[in-house]
Amino acid sequence: AADPRPYVNRRARVAGAYDPAGEVLLRGRSHDMRPGVHVVTPLATDGGTVLLVNRGWVPSPDGATVDARPYAEPGRRAVAGILQEIPVTGNGGAPSWSGQGTARTLTYRRLDLPALRARSPRPSSPSTCSSSPARTASPRASPAASPSPRSPRGTT
Repeated sequence: AADPRPYVNRRARVAGAYDPAGEVLLRGRSHDMRPGVHVVTPLATDGGTVLLVNRGWVPSPDGATVDARPYAEPGRRAVAGILQEIPVTGNGGAPSWSGQGTARTLTYRRLDLPALRARSPRPSSPSTCSSSPARTASPRASPAASPSPRSPRGTT
């Protein structure tokens, strides 16, 4: 698999299948002044690399918990976005348990490479892709796109 690190801050197109078992919620995000979370899902690429994709924002009244299953995108997917390096935060991404009983969810304030690698049985790339998914007719079909940083370079 190709190392994506040389392509950080560049536009990228990747294809593969999402693995919802490795999904991560980033709490404390807002969109149009509404609380929510970002849904970050591993994408097993056609080239064999596992790349985390920030699929975007979904509403969450407490800004921390959400049932991400209605936002699943099964099957092969093509994703376009900007590659970002996953940082080492020193605090594991500030993990926190939210919710009650069987509805408890592990959320993170930010991505942290060592924490993500310790959590997943599949090795992941040191980069993440902030996606710009195509919109569909159903508002619950996929998360709202998160703002992507501008790329100073061309597409990979």
